[in-house]
Amino acid sequence: MGERQLRRFLGLSAIAYAIGAALFAARPDGTARDLGLVGGSPPEPARLWNALSVAYMATIATTAAVAARDPLRHSSALPALVTAKVTSSAMLADQYRRTRSRGYLVGVATDLPLALVTAALYWKARRERSLR
Repeated sequence: MGERQLRRFLGLSAIAYAIGAALFAARPDGTARDLGLVGGSPPEPARLWNALSVAYMATIATTAAVAARDPLRHSSALPALVTAKVTSSAMLADQYRRTRSRGYLVGVATDLPLALVTAALYWKARRERSLR
């Protein structure tokens, strides 16, 4: 019973998180205003994005730490890590496209190689394991 409830809760959470991600991507400036409609006054956008960035980094750090213990046993964590890095790269590239601010390119130059190296090493480890 508990596992079924957890599965259902996580499925609904995944949908809510995906909707939230789409809204944040589509309306980055509107996010703080929308929160203000519910909370009475909007949070400062820079502080809101800082809080979300810290949460993102903590999440991917935890994901990498869990997977590092036994990468193939915990391989289901790796697509989330690669997805996070590819998504941040895409969003940073889009911000560069919009603003031409080169600072965004630094983020792309950091995150995209991390995603590609993680994915390549993951596939290499899986292939080596299957050959044993």
